[in-house]
Amino acid sequence: MCIAVPMKIIKLDYPLAIAEAKGVKREIGVNLIPEKELKEGDYVLVHVGYAIQKISEEEFKEIWKAYEEIEAALEEQTPTVDMDTLMKEYKKSFSNEDKK
Repeated sequence: MCIAVPMKIIKLDYPLAIAEAKGVKREIGVNLIPEKELKEGDYVLVHVGYAIQKISEEEFKEIWKAYEEIEAALEEQTPTVDMDTLMKEYKKSFSNEDKK
């Protein structure tokens, strides 16, 4: 599965730009989008270091909201592991193997 990251262009020096999302800044290639269509402050989808599509600010916010909802759902499903209990169970499984 591929995923694109919505980012805001904060500095444009075509064919490169500095883009930011969630406090993280990255240099990206913007040459897949015509130069005349881009300006500082625009929002883009970035995939493997390249802006692949210009998006609206509303789309930017909607995508990040969806990503945050997915992240929260995954965190709820991720079991916490007590290492002491895990090691006891692991050792117990070997002692049960010896009895067979």
